[in-house]
Amino acid sequence: MRVNYRNIIALLTTAAVISALSLGCGGGGASAIFGTTGSTTGSTTGSTTGSTGGGAAAWISPMTGPTAGGTTVHLQYTGTVTSVAFGGTQALGLIQHLNNNWDAIAPPGTGTVNILITGSGQTVTAGTFTYGSGTTLSNSYTPAIPVGLGVDGSGRVILGDAHLGHVDIVSTTGLITSSLFTNSDLIGAKAFAITAGDAALYATSTNDVKQVEATVGPQLLFSGSSTPWSGGVNGIGVFNTTGTTFKYYVATPTGVTDILGNNLSTSVTTATRVATDSSGNIYTLTGATPAVVETDTTGAVLHSFGAYTTVGGSATQFNGPGDITVDTAGHIFILDGGNGRIEKFAADGTLLATYPTSVRASAVQHGMTVTSNGTLYVVNSTAGTIELIQNA
Repeated sequence: MRVNYRNIIALLTTAAVISALSLGCGGGGASAIFGTTGSTTGSTTGSTTGSTGGGAAAWISPMTGPTAGGTTVHLQYTGTVTSVAFGGTQALGLIQHLNNNWDAIAPPGTGTVNILITGSGQTVTAGTFTYGSGTTLSNSYTPAIPVGLGVDGSGRVILGDAHLGHVDIVSTTGLITSSLFTNSDLIGAKAFAITAGDAALYATSTNDVKQVEATVGPQLLFSGSSTPWSGGVNGIGVFNTTGTTFKYYVATPTGVTDILGNNLSTSVTTATRVATDSSGNIYTLTGATPAVVETDTTGAVLHSFGAYTTVGGSATQFNGPGDITVDTAGHIFILDGGNGRIEKFAADGTLLATYPTSVRASAVQHGMTVTSNGTLYVVNSTAGTIELIQNA
């Protein structure tokens, strides 16, 4: 069964905006996706108080929900919250979660109203909420099918959809606006990357890695029947060397290879995902310890850090990390789904920031990419959502 995504939430923390597209639920209140799982405290009768210190307020980008109310709006506020109002009407419920996360239940209303957070001796306008039916996307998707995100040569964010065989354009607000192109050979793909030349790279169920463009049909780059790709293709990385020439890297159970099948480093013996930076350095999620290895094009290890665990712990203990991406400044982002977080590191493994995510497990269908202006896009294929983190 196909279902429509809806743009139902955006959240801006002090340093970042997180928004999500969620599956349309066909009536009633749409439940937004954000936060850290765990026990909750507080009342569900309109207001609650939680002492989290500080008083720094988050604000929210435009959101939508039905006029009947009932939409769960997820907020982040560091301080004491006494109430949340939608225009002049108090929220139907307010629940405090862990890590300064709050759920406010929208009351009935019409039009566009301000969301007002009162707490820590102040009332702040957190953003706006628009009552209506919400925005339905032009395409339909099935959870657990989209395989990845990338940025093309025009700076657009591109989603690879292995259910319909689409290569789709994602807007700056997280909406799927149109298809860049469609090709049935993409159906069932299990890894995805996009080049600056707007070509899509993908791995088939038989581990063939192919390239397809809007005007050129699928071309076999290398066969999945050949060693080392016969063991599986977990991820694809692309380095744009000249604007028209690219280097392709493939994450396999036995390491990272180039397009000729050469293993790039004896220090990387297993790989789940691979990414590159603007200098051509290669970053690998290993699925082992160390969890992250950065090498140059000769295979020399530049940095390594982190441990792969099955239980969450410190910042560098990853529980089933699902993807890795690198921004133009060389910052590393790890999608640590098992711990419900995205972490930003310097190249040497110094933790710079942590962002919550709705992703709660590792899967090859989850994907992440970062644009040149610092917006991080995350696809949660299990839930059928796209999250945005601005100024990451």
